[in-house]
Amino acid sequence: MGYHKNSFNKVVLTGNIGHEPELKKTGKDVSYLRFGLATTYAFKDTEETTWHNCVAWGTRAEILAEHLAKGGSCKSKDG
Repeated sequence: MGYHKNSFNKVVLTGNIGHEPELKKTGKDVSYLRFGLATTYAFKDTEETTWHNCVAWGTRAEILAEHLAKGGSCKSKDG
């Protein structure tokens, strides 16, 4: 099976914001928001947390900056 240039994987993450989101701008005045998202997997008596570094761009970043805060929950998806 070969590589297809138009193929991609889609991931939906649901978790908690780990630190206060940071809204910044690039040198070309494009907004971006960085935040850490903790997801937890539980199975029987085991629980494992994984941290994900997330970035939102443009208008979406500005809207999310108004609504996300440390400790809050978030469902992250593309599109």
